Amino acid sequence: MPDPCAHVGFGFVAARLLAAVLPWDTPAPQSLAIDLLIIAAANLPDAVDKPLYLMKCAPGTRSYGHTVLFLTATTCAAAFTACLLYTSPSPRDRG
Repeated sequence: MPDPCAHVGFGFVAARLLAAVLPWDTPAPQSLAIDLLIIAAANLPDAVDKPLYLMKCAPGTRSYGHTVLFLTATTCAAAFTACLLYTSPSPRDRG
């Protein structure tokens, strides 16, 4: 079972990759508040799943929180990709 540090590491990598991919006009801000937000958001699935498991409401420690996170991430990635594909000018329009 991954510990909270694995979630934080994954969260920081995902945030840095997202900041590198998005077309920002200015560099992504770096601050303690943003780092704390990443830490909290990265541990949110376990904060949902572990108490549900301990109260015997879920069959395992990876259930609802992890599923919702995965579905949200997949949906956002698909929407972002579609937005890039359908809003960027085609090569013949650049012309």
